[in-house]
Order: sequence, then C-alpha cells, then structure tokens
Amino acid sequence: MLNVRDPRDLIFEAARMNDGLLIRSLLAERKASVIDVEQGSDHSALHIAIIGGKMEAAEILLQHGAEPLLENGTQETPYDMAWKTVLTFGDTPNAALWQPIRRTDRWEQTCLQVSMYYNDPVTFGKLFIDRGNDVNARDIGGSCTLLEAVRMGHHDAVTMLVDRGADVTLQDQWGCSPLLAAVGANNIEMTSKLLQSPFVDTGVVDCQNRLVLHYAAANADAALLQLLTNHRSEGVDITAKSTAGHTAFDVVEQRQAEGLHESKTGIDEVWMRLFAALLEHVTQIVQGPPPPYRDVEDQATDYSRTDSRGSSVYHDAKQHLSPLSTRFARYITGSKK
Repeated sequence: MLNVRDPRDLIFEAARMNDGLLIRSLLAERKASVIDVEQGSDHSALHIAIIGGKMEAAEILLQHGAEPLLENGTQETPYDMAWKTVLTFGDTPNAALWQPIRRTDRWEQTCLQVSMYYNDPVTFGKLFIDRGNDVNARDIGGSCTLLEAVRMGHHDAVTMLVDRGADVTLQDQWGCSPLLAAVGANNIEMTSKLLQSPFVDTGVVDCQNRLVLHYAAANADAALLQLLTNHRSEGVDITAKSTAGHTAFDVVEQRQAEGLHESKTGIDEVWMRLFAALLEHVTQIVQGPPPPYRDVEDQATDYSRTDSRGSSVYHDAKQHLSPLSTRFARYITGSKK
C-alpha cells in the first residue's frame, strides 16, 4: 500500500537535492518510506532522483528497497526513466532488475546509441555492450552507434566501437557512413581509425551520389588530404558526379569561390596541390597498381606524369570534367595547355 504525501515532504526534497545523508536519516528514523509517493504525480522519491539524475540519492533509495518498477500517475516507472538517462546501479541489491537494457525509445535507439550523447560514452558504451546491446543496432533513421559517435566527435568511442566489432560500412537512410561523416567533419583521428579497418569502403556514396572525394573537397584540410592520399582507395571515380551534377573538382571550385578553404587551411595553393595529388593517387589506383607513396611536403608532385595510357590528371579533367573544373585543373597543375 502506497503512502500519498505532500510534495513538499522532506523525503522528496532530499531526493531533489541529492542529499544522501538526509535520506538515510529519514528512512532510519521511520519519518519517511520508500513507498511514499507525491500527491498528484504519484512520483516516488526514486522517480524524483532518477528524473534529476541524482545518482547518490537513487543508489541509497534502491539499497533501502525502493521499487524500480513502481508506476507513477502516467504509468512510468523509475526504470523507464533511468535507461534513457543512462544511470546504472550495478552495486545495489536491486541491480538484477536493471540488467536487461535492450529496450529502445520511440526513435528505436538503444541505450548504447543514446550513450554516445553523454560525456563519458566509452564507459557507458562498454557497459551496454557487455550487457547485451547490439553494437550494430540501427535506429529508425538507419543510423548506428558508430555513426552517432562520429557525429558527436567522440574519437575514443569510435576506437572502442571499432575494436568491439562495429560495422564500419553501415549507412543511414541518407547514405551517410561513418567514413563520410568523419571526412565531412574534417576529423583526422576518426578518419584514420576507420581507414585502418580492412572492411572500410572508400568507394561509398551517399543518397546524393557524393563520394569521399566530394566530402574532402568541401571540408578537408591539408592534413586530412595527406591521410587520404596515403590510403589505398580502390574503385573511386574522380569524374563521378553528385545528383546535383557536381564532380569533386566542382566542389573545390565552389569552396574556392566562397573562401572556405582560407578559414580551414590558410594556404590555398598548398591545399589545391594536395587535392590534385589525392586525385592523381586515386586515378593511378583505379587504372593499375598504386605508385609508392611520396610525402608531398618532402617531394613535389609531378603533375605531368602519365599513366599507362598516357593520361595525366589534367588530361582526365579536360576529357571528363566541366569547363570550370578544367580551368581549375589547369591552375593547380600549372598547365598552359
């Protein structure tokens, strides 16, 4: 039988203030009970502690027998509230009631996915994986935990998830993959970790038919371009156009016109030459065995070098790309043709 009490009673105030000593004192002196509920809301002290994220208060209440499955006036239990706020109580007598954390919210996100939005995603992520959350579960939009970790910029979480078996090739309903998101965020650490996976797909395209090259053209700085150039990127077509009709060259031109490259790199000529080196690298891989990697800072790239068919980067641009991109290719290669 529940005890309906005034919302201003000390047990409820103590839960709101996370005052563990006061809670212990009230319960020990029988001035309050874990089955006390607020008049109107039917919130127990445990409901209140969970809502406010008061860890100490929640643990003490659980240790004294508070019921995590007690429903309030809207039929919500502390358990319903706790899984979403990513609070765990492994050291309490009621811990067994909190183990099956496999439910999803209305967006079909698991606790593991939700934990990527918190300040310590690695700790919580490991906990939820160990308790049975599927590392590759997908929400209503097709997003997975790894993609959410990339979007939130949690490099350590990305590393943990990849090491725990996260699928680096999963795409959401818009075709965004972890690699595309990492390059789009200009994050060299996350991009590097993803490229280390033997399963990474560097030829992935999103729903707008944009490649890694398009994302790099729009967002990457010089360091990220060098990283991409150093990676074997099979099956990438530098002439591919997005659904908007833009090649990677076109995106660079747009970026140049908007002046975005200046704020991201500060050295436009160096950036342009690095991008040309990346395209040359990809072209060589598509057409045959890759040439030995050369550090572009230590040795200037020979843009006049041709492949087995006699084609250079500028030749490919002239043959396949738009007139504007051809002029840009002429600029970055220094060609007078």
